[in-house]
Amino acid sequence: MPTNFAIYNSSYTDGYFNAFREYVMCTTLRNVQSNASLCVKCGKCEQHCPQHLNIRQELVNVARR
Repeated sequence: MPTNFAIYNSSYTDGYFNAFREYVMCTTLRNVQSNASLCVKCGKCEQHCPQHLNIRQELVNVARR
């Protein structure tokens, strides 16, 4: 998840296409994929989040971007 959020933020600062390339390399082209769209919305991550973020909704935003 941290990678998804970092690249989401970078899409606004470094440009969409650079961030998209990095997203694909860091999430899709791995042995174990970690795409934002793979979230099953179980909520376990939100229980452990020290920032109390609404991670499930934010991952929807990441996947949409």
